[in-house]
Amino acid sequence: MKKTVVTMFAVLSLIIGPHCVNASEADLQQQIEDLKKTVNQLDAEVKQLNEGKAAAEESSVSVDPKLKFLKNVHLGADYRSRYGYREKTSASAGPDARDAFDHRIRVMFDYIDDSGVALKTRTQLYDNVWLGDRRSSGSAGSDISSGEDNISLDYGFLEIPFHETWNFKIGRQEAFWARNFVTDDDRRDRISLMNSLGETSLGNMTVMAIYDKRQEGEVEVQKDDGDMIAIASWAKAGDWTWGLLLDYWHGWADYVSPDPNGTDGYVLDDLWSISPTLEGTFGDGFEFFWTMHYMNGNGRGDGKFEPGQGFWANESMATFAVLGYNFDFMKVEVQGYLNQDGCLVGAGWDSFSSVIQNSTRNDPNPIRLSSVGGLGYDGDDQWLAATRLSGKLLDSKVGWALAGGYVDTRNDDADPVNNGQDNLYNLEAAFVDVQASWRFYNTLELGAKYGYIFGDEDDDGPGAGKFGTLAYLSWNY
Repeated sequence: MKKTVVTMFAVLSLIIGPHCVNASEADLQQQIEDLKKTVNQLDAEVKQLNEGKAAAEESSVSVDPKLKFLKNVHLGADYRSRYGYREKTSASAGPDARDAFDHRIRVMFDYIDDSGVALKTRTQLYDNVWLGDRRSSGSAGSDISSGEDNISLDYGFLEIPFHETWNFKIGRQEAFWARNFVTDDDRRDRISLMNSLGETSLGNMTVMAIYDKRQEGEVEVQKDDGDMIAIASWAKAGDWTWGLLLDYWHGWADYVSPDPNGTDGYVLDDLWSISPTLEGTFGDGFEFFWTMHYMNGNGRGDGKFEPGQGFWANESMATFAVLGYNFDFMKVEVQGYLNQDGCLVGAGWDSFSSVIQNSTRNDPNPIRLSSVGGLGYDGDDQWLAATRLSGKLLDSKVGWALAGGYVDTRNDDADPVNNGQDNLYNLEAAFVDVQASWRFYNTLELGAKYGYIFGDEDDDGPGAGKFGTLAYLSWNY
């Protein structure tokens, strides 16, 4: 546009130039003013033409103004199909080994308006085993289902940012803490308020207040409800990140519904817990992670089963730590786990074995043979030690991992009054694990896992001498 105006200015100068030679000073001044007006008028006309051109281009892209909202929409989806085989153990529910395919299909839809307020959702279209030809022809050529399709809300919440550093969420939300050791892939009907404090003496810090509805029975019956409140904080200081979670659960553990189909009181009653975490790097390639979970039932129980008392009614504690070192060609990790008096451990915690634990609440592991953790009864002490080697090949497209260790979740002095609940995983054995994956497209991954527990079931407990294997294909967009 500037080039156009300059050209016009030069043309006008040639036109009026010869008349300026014999003009008086006043005439010359008037001609200059007239020239300025002409240039300004031409500049305005050029600007108007450019605005018209931009509007025409915009209308050619978005013909219908009603579709402008699409710029605020964010979509995503994932699919996973897998085959799992798990040998039958003495603790298995069925008469045979588990042998089945399953698949999961999820779609994500987020809408973020121009003010930053967001509705974030993900829906599970299917998450079940392959059920075979279970559809039959109905009247008028229609198909009818046996009712086993399970479309459900995975998460869905409203997110409201305000005052730059604050964030408010309400609805069903994902919940994690301490690498799934305390909270493992939960879906919580939750209200949360978060504030980023920025740099403090403790690091770049964030604090969060939480309310969770953990159980809702009849809406007109109070004592079949369960609720939880929590405060969480975390901060990054240099190469280290620390976190702290404080929970309090309120329920009515001794309430028994008079309706046979009704909901009894929530089993976590007058219970609080604390979980610190520490994670970071040091030296030349070392990595470290540690957490602890301490639970206290405020003296409701003495570590033995009593009707109406609920779980974790006394004191219990669990902890684990991982130390790793990154070589140029692989990573080496060692892990230790300790549990005293049956403390809660998230089902999704990574034990370095694909057949022990490693089964998050919203993505169950079909080849799990045994677990860790307890219900808060005295004497239910456990430990695990393991090592894992892992690496990436071919520009990180191929991954591999080899692991082995020893687990002892057997209570040799179980109290008969606890009805076996202080010895849920009566296992004492070594284990090995092999995993491999291949990401052959940016969105597609093919993988396989194999886990084996040494020993004999008669001597070493359920799962000993058994294996599980799994192959999967996943797509993420």
